[in-house]
Amino acid sequence: MPRRLRSFHEGIYHLAARGGDTRYLFVDDQDRQDFLDRLAATWENFELALLSYVLMGSHYHALVRIPDSRLSPALQRLHTEYSRHHSRRYGQNAHPLAESDLRAAFGDGSDWRERLARPKSTRSA
Repeated sequence: MPRRLRSFHEGIYHLAARGGDTRYLFVDDQDRQDFLDRLAATWENFELALLSYVLMGSHYHALVRIPDSRLSPALQRLHTEYSRHHSRRYGQNAHPLAESDLRAAFGDGSDWRERLARPKSTRSA
């Protein structure tokens, strides 16, 4: 069953995506650079603002500011292009970016730094 379409509104979003089957997305620095190059090109093409990011071995997090609903097509392009690269480089057929999610939304984004600085148990989404 396909996932329901998400409705995105202007604001700041915390994205998280990880590899499927406990697969590493970033095996080495070349993988990280390839992903960052694709991320920069995609964000420029879709006119999105990347506020911060962290690349872990098996997943990544990004804090992005979006003006409207263009986040879905941007993520689709980024994940598809990086998955193709990863599959070609490592001779695999599976889609390495199997799961992605929005972990939090920050409304208009005016207080995101303050909210992230609070202990997790006291944050409100």
